[in-house]
Amino acid sequence: MINCLELGGAQNMVLRLFDAFHAHGVESYLFSIDRNQEIPLSQDPEREAFLKKYSIFLSQADVHWGPFRKVFMGPYQWIKLYKVVKGLGIDVMMSFMERANILNLLSIYPKRKILSIRIHISQDLSIKAPLKKAFIKMIYPRLLKRAERINFNSLGSAGDFRRQFQINDSQISVIYNFLDIERLRDLSSEGIPVEYEVFYEGNVLITVGRLYPTKGHLHLLRAFKRIIDEITDVKLVILGSGPMKEPLEAVVHALRMEDRVLMPGYQRNPYPWISRATAFVLSSKEEGFPNALLEAIALGKPVISTDCPSGPREMLAPGTPPERKTSQIDFAPYGILTPPFSNNLKIRDVHEPLSREESYLADAMKRIIKDEDLRIRYSKAALRRATDFSVQKILPQWLELLGIQDSYIKGMRG
Repeated sequence: MINCLELGGAQNMVLRLFDAFHAHGVESYLFSIDRNQEIPLSQDPEREAFLKKYSIFLSQADVHWGPFRKVFMGPYQWIKLYKVVKGLGIDVMMSFMERANILNLLSIYPKRKILSIRIHISQDLSIKAPLKKAFIKMIYPRLLKRAERINFNSLGSAGDFRRQFQINDSQISVIYNFLDIERLRDLSSEGIPVEYEVFYEGNVLITVGRLYPTKGHLHLLRAFKRIIDEITDVKLVILGSGPMKEPLEAVVHALRMEDRVLMPGYQRNPYPWISRATAFVLSSKEEGFPNALLEAIALGKPVISTDCPSGPREMLAPGTPPERKTSQIDFAPYGILTPPFSNNLKIRDVHEPLSREESYLADAMKRIIKDEDLRIRYSKAALRRATDFSVQKILPQWLELLGIQDSYIKGMRG
């Protein structure tokens, strides 16, 4: 169960699990609290039709409604969930994102409830509206004991959640996101739209993600401006849609980079765009465990990421404490980490001098463009690291969490 099927990392992971469960004989249903569906359920029309058969929308509510209207719809959604879950004889409900988690905890059936926390909760609460923040901080402590397990997609998010709420260690599990690596690479062999091919002449940096302030695109554009006079053939592609699209386009215009920055919006298949780029850049202020960074690694791209909470450090510098944050450029084993952004930059500040963190990001981008040996080394390292997040390695952990029999899991691992 998830809040809605908007575009986003949590939604993508839910669909991967949903698809993988069915592929391995685990009957599952996808519950969406609200009616919104932006994300395609599958690249394959036949698979999409199959997934739709097992998708259940609990109401016609809109995820963009205010908190009062959402609370008002809660009882109706609770009753619908109760009837459907009981009627289908569902054994376990696994929920993703806060509202779905709370509805899961409040429900009577099924008895087995698993929460999936896919954010750095303290960072997320800091930007929520006061009413929503107060509601989460009030409800979670009272209900968390009803969860059989609380699953996190990174050690960093697990530690942060434990500091915010009192939970038993026995309830906690951490399972990283996974990829169908072969399918992703097959999809990457498709072409990009013909009208954009000319943009890929020369060096291209790319980032993929929803256009929200937390993704740090404003910082990225300012850092990119620093390097374009020195590297005349470098360009930047920003894939994604969201409320920051027009403000960011205005920033591109204000910085006079229209011929160097491309923002083509959401692309159903972003993988050819990533695979043809010189390097991938993640400029986020917060993450859970960024799928886009993981996908770039699986495609063998050299990657640069802010050392934000949480996920990038665990992905690029495994074995280091997840709470550690670099104060300079960190040439980690599997990619480059730069300091997380500390200031709350606004669009009106676009012409202000670069911050220390933005300067480090600019230096890292310049280094990855100019140093071919570094790119080759990180490309090879990325391909090695990607195997740690394959379906074969990660899915058995989910099946074990659900209580699927040990013999089945061992057979899959074998």
